[in-house]
Amino acid sequence: MHVRNDVGDEMKPSAERTNADCTISVLSVGPMAEDHTSLRNILDSADPAMCGKFRWQVRASFTARGVAELVRAGSIPIVVCENDLHPGAWREMLAHLADLPNPPLVIVTSRHADDYLWVEALNLGAYDVLAKPFEPREVTRTLIHAWQRWNSRSRARAVAAGQSFA
Repeated sequence: MHVRNDVGDEMKPSAERTNADCTISVLSVGPMAEDHTSLRNILDSADPAMCGKFRWQVRASFTARGVAELVRAGSIPIVVCENDLHPGAWREMLAHLADLPNPPLVIVTSRHADDYLWVEALNLGAYDVLAKPFEPREVTRTLIHAWQRWNSRSRARAVAAGQSFA
């Protein structure tokens, strides 16, 4: 897995099925390179018993600018966004992403992940909140569940629209 900056990278589909494997793109949004690296390292060393069939590709963006376009272009199912990006950034990004035909699930991260942030994030439509420093099992569990929910929702939307979903 590689952490990639959004500038100049071609986006690939988020879930490329090859045999029993599934590669899932995660967009990590935040100003700290250490957070992107930590997320990548956790997913690289995730317990195979938890996510044996999943392979993760972490893409990095240091700002929220252009995230909706990146998601639209690459069909990214999960966005992990730092709460302290700049005031209101994750809230604005969440609102922009909600307008997409198949929006990603947004997970907010913070060193101060208290009940207030958790309630606010969930009420505004975020999928979950993760505390930093990251706890590897919690990160892995949360991202696996987010992927499963996004994938299920995508399939349901395709069926409702009369499309086949391979």
